[in-house]
Amino acid sequence: MTKSDLIAHIAQSSGITRTQAAAVLDSLVDGLKDGLRKDGSAPLSGLGIFKLVQRKARMGRNPATGQAVSIPAKKVLKFKPSKGVEQSLGGSVSW
Repeated sequence: MTKSDLIAHIAQSSGITRTQAAAVLDSLVDGLKDGLRKDGSAPLSGLGIFKLVQRKARMGRNPATGQAVSIPAKKVLKFKPSKGVEQSLGGSVSW
């Protein structure tokens, strides 16, 4: 589903214009970003939890040459779906 598809779905299901639906979606995304910046997580009841986790520095390999490469530590975003979402998708889902 693309952003445009999601906007169309929001507009149709709630009876608002596509412009209003786009504003709602943009507001939701901004709220999630703010929550992640402040708390490191952004839970959405019925959907799941978006969470920032620190990934440690590690050694990797360049697939072309096989040479060892140092991969620096960084923050990554993880998502854990709610039980309801997992069940609607047919059981346990590995993300």
